[in-house]
Amino acid sequence: MLHNLTVLFGGRGMGKTFNILRDMIEYVHNNPGRKFIWLRDNDKVVQKVAAGQSLTAPIEHDYHEHPERYSFEFPHIEFVKKEGSYTFAEVDTSNNDVSIFGYLMALSTFKNSRGVDYSDVDYIVMDEFIPEEGAIVKRHQGTTFLNMYETVNRNRELEGLPPVKIILLTNTNDIFSDILESLGISGLIENMVIKGNTVYKDEDIWIEFLENREFTEAKKKTFIYRINKNEKFNNMAIKNEFNISLALIQYHPNLKDSKPLIILDGRYTLLQLKNGNFLWVERLYNSKNLLNYDMDNDQEAILFRLYFTDKLRKNYIIGRMYFDSIYTQRNVLDLAKM
Repeated sequence: MLHNLTVLFGGRGMGKTFNILRDMIEYVHNNPGRKFIWLRDNDKVVQKVAAGQSLTAPIEHDYHEHPERYSFEFPHIEFVKKEGSYTFAEVDTSNNDVSIFGYLMALSTFKNSRGVDYSDVDYIVMDEFIPEEGAIVKRHQGTTFLNMYETVNRNRELEGLPPVKIILLTNTNDIFSDILESLGISGLIENMVIKGNTVYKDEDIWIEFLENREFTEAKKKTFIYRINKNEKFNNMAIKNEFNISLALIQYHPNLKDSKPLIILDGRYTLLQLKNGNFLWVERLYNSKNLLNYDMDNDQEAILFRLYFTDKLRKNYIIGRMYFDSIYTQRNVLDLAKM
């Protein structure tokens, strides 16, 4: 965990949460006074986790069965609410002394805790940061995450200190994530998927699609996976693969003689290609004649959808409208409400 940003994709039940949380607890045990933040998307999930004590119970159980696996005495952990936040705490029942070594928090309500001093936090872990299909996710989640990080990290690097490290954990529910896009690594992950790579590392970033062939083969033989025919679910839960269609993606299009038509949201340009097809690119063309529709402006958004959505939908359906990436496709379709 030496990278500043670690992103781990893993199938159901592979032990992502178990192992990373155990590592966090070991870290604060070996570095007294330091803490970590364990994030979930919304407060309802946080309350449910805290009420059930289910996050740390499997680790504590494993410790009592296999103490030889642990280099330290695993504490009995309770979730204690303090100053509006749930905390990972070791409670001394003899004198009710509470030793706090981590926070359990919700990204969506983090702004309510901005007055707290987080100078003792070294890690932020966000579990299940890509929600399951059908879950409601608030808009601008990526911006919310960046604001949260800035609140915790402050000016550490300007003071010669290392930055707070980020660990993101998820199943391969969906390749699209506003957090990944805001962090600037969505293209890296999309490129990994296209090329079939499972690991990417540089000075700051570690991204990995976790593999455990023995676990995967054993899981295939269990009841629910023997009988279900839901390939999309199986790809995520067993194969650790995204379910994506690349039919309308052109990664290296020939833009010779293409004609820019409009700009959407100050970010995407619609081009008409030489062959008559249309292509959305995440690139701005310097043309004073292009209309730029601000989709946060209700009036401009209504005008865009009134003038263009039907035409765009028709060309999309008949396969004449393309995109330069999966993220461009998802964002444009969402903005156009197609």
